[in-house]
Amino acid sequence: MILKKALDLKKSIGDYRRDINKLVINKDNSHPDFLKISNQLDEELIVLQKMIYEIRSPQI
Repeated sequence: MILKKALDLKKSIGDYRRDINKLVINKDNSHPDFLKISNQLDEELIVLQKMIYEIRSPQI
């Protein structure tokens, strides 16, 4: 379960990064689409960081 979620997050993060790169080339970084995707990417990265923290934290 955790591995599948991590793999899904990896794909999603990669997709968001690719989309951001395309937008930077074609539009300004203050464009609403850029900001929306950037926020979605931030959310995914936070989820990934929480997963890593939970895995590394000692279980009580």
